[in-house]
Amino acid sequence: MLQDRSPLTRRQTFAVGIGLAIGSSVLPQRWFKSHPHAVTVERDAWPMEQHDPARTGYAGSETGPTREPAVAWQTELGEEQLTRRKLISSGEQIYVTSHHSLTAVDAIEGERQWQLTRLGTLPWGGEQLSTGVSPVLGNGQLFVGANDLYAVNPANGNAQWEYETTSLDEMLRVGNTVYISYGDVLAAVDASSGLERWKAETRLHPKAYAQGQLVGSIGYDGVFGAVDAASGSVEWTREIKRNDAYRIGPCVTNETVYYGTGPLYALDLTDGSTLWTHSLATAGAELKPVSDGTTVYLAVGETNRVLALDASTGDIRWSRKQEAITTGSAPALTEETLYVGLKHGVVAFDTATGAERFLVRKSEAASIQNSPIVVGDTLYVMLDGTLFALTDE
Repeated sequence: MLQDRSPLTRRQTFAVGIGLAIGSSVLPQRWFKSHPHAVTVERDAWPMEQHDPARTGYAGSETGPTREPAVAWQTELGEEQLTRRKLISSGEQIYVTSHHSLTAVDAIEGERQWQLTRLGTLPWGGEQLSTGVSPVLGNGQLFVGANDLYAVNPANGNAQWEYETTSLDEMLRVGNTVYISYGDVLAAVDASSGLERWKAETRLHPKAYAQGQLVGSIGYDGVFGAVDAASGSVEWTREIKRNDAYRIGPCVTNETVYYGTGPLYALDLTDGSTLWTHSLATAGAELKPVSDGTTVYLAVGETNRVLALDASTGDIRWSRKQEAITTGSAPALTEETLYVGLKHGVVAFDTATGAERFLVRKSEAASIQNSPIVVGDTLYVMLDGTLFALTDE
């Protein structure tokens, strides 16, 4: 049953903010500092798009189904704005985002818990949810981007605080800090209070984090770079030409950034220099690489290929032909299995050999509009308006 929300009033939120601001002169300085290395992801959770702040897509020893799976449950969520479906999970709940709604589903039984269509700190009206960015879990909160950034209670969807922007472009949580970009601004926001830590006019879209640096495209003209996560100052930039490159997600492992639309670049995190490149026979692929640190995996919808590349050299370890790969979908990765979203289902490959473990189709008419996620022994995937929980048993 859907639950009613009882959000904080804007006056209550304002009062809390004023109290914190007045007391800031006597609070310990560390209260206002981020903890850039607090990036551990809890087991049995998938708290953000591509799993973690480095966007590795790697769930480690989480098992997931390794043979033809059974349907543990399925829940109809409707077909509203299917192109924007995104999934994250706290372990206890699955959160499904479409363009105009955010729905919480019980991970065990598949029952809907609550749904948001409007956001705000007043008990009436509010801002219509209209988000192109995936929500993020952490710090006991759920961070949701509409035109503004909101923190809500993940148990019931009640609003906690609001940080006003002109129009939110990107969001990334690292430890107790939420990094957001809007317009020409990159800002660091305290996760607990919603207070601003710092703001800089760097125009960087914070796509990934590693070793104290945020990486992503800068502006919209093909410049890629890194900024210091503690201050927002630019560390380095590179020109990797593509007008819509800000939509493409990098992956960072072992101080190497994997990024590109064809070719794929391996860049040194410290200075942006090129370590290697790999041609993909396409100049405009919407790539979201994932990696376990030794191998980089790519699902290239434009060429219908799934690739495993040596993370140090870019050499091909294996390559498989696969039709109907969903363009722009990020694979989910465990120690043994790579899960790739298809337009009508999901396919699983052995990470070491590339052998197909299973292929699930709902129907040729169905379409997956999100990246699959792995939580514990369960694979969650959205096909049309239905959320599926797939397991070995």
